[in-house]
Amino acid sequence: MRNAIRAAAVGALLLPAAGASAQTTFPGFSIERFTPDASAVSSFVIGTAEILPAGEVRVSASEEWELRPLIINGDGSVVGRGYPLAGERAGDVITDRATTFVSVAGAVNDWLELSARLPIIAWQQGQTGSSVLGPLSQEGIGPIDLGARVVALKQDADSPLSIAFGLEVLPNWGSAQALGGDTAWDFAPRIEMSHRFDGFIVGAQANILVRPQPVYLPNSQTLGSEFQMGAVAATTGPGLRGELSIRGTPGQPPDQTMEILAGLRMPIGPFEAFVIGGPGFFAMPGTPTWRVVGGFAFNTRS
Repeated sequence: MRNAIRAAAVGALLLPAAGASAQTTFPGFSIERFTPDASAVSSFVIGTAEILPAGEVRVSASEEWELRPLIINGDGSVVGRGYPLAGERAGDVITDRATTFVSVAGAVNDWLELSARLPIIAWQQGQTGSSVLGPLSQEGIGPIDLGARVVALKQDADSPLSIAFGLEVLPNWGSAQALGGDTAWDFAPRIEMSHRFDGFIVGAQANILVRPQPVYLPNSQTLGSEFQMGAVAATTGPGLRGELSIRGTPGQPPDQTMEILAGLRMPIGPFEAFVIGGPGFFAMPGTPTWRVVGGFAFNTRS
């Protein structure tokens, strides 16, 4: 009897420590679903199989704000908060999140473009995330992106389409406590295509986000590899330009996401100012209610 009481006392002392340990264990995954195109020849977010002129470099910096990309549902699941706002919201893992993107892209020649993108989580806040995932860091580094795009076909008299193939590599260098990166290296091969009309361009892309290691979330949720697709219509030519895009991951609710983004861009000499934003739909983790991005870019020839 005495031994039993002693064991129970030790167990009671260890329970708080075990609970604290569980709260500090973060599943390594990135909630970021906005992937700005580093060269942005025709679109901010959708690849259109067009690259910068040979020898040209584009450097850009932008600031993103998103509303409720990760919440806790009444059933304990961790989901996004896109429209329609279905289910009871028990709390927010992330209420507001601000991310700075620094991107650079350069065309090696007429058919090869290389790029890099660094997301910096400047600030974020949540209400009850620590009760589900552990304490949330307010800042950190996001999933660094290293990319290459190869033009396979250019629109001309013999081809109605431009076609390109791309590959993005995302090392696991992100900040786990800020939900900034997966535990393993991820890969995203894609295909892009487009057709230019008089004054505007229509393009589409399809890619697979390959997660070699699935992410296990509370309430028996799993995030694995995703098939993603998107389409865009954008104006071309000098002066003020606009675009409207739709992109997302098809699937059965809640395992799907979609965003509709509208943007404007204005050249100012060698610089360009731009803004883009719109609502998110459905509930895949990382889907915000709203997303707004603005920034500047600089293009130069070597």
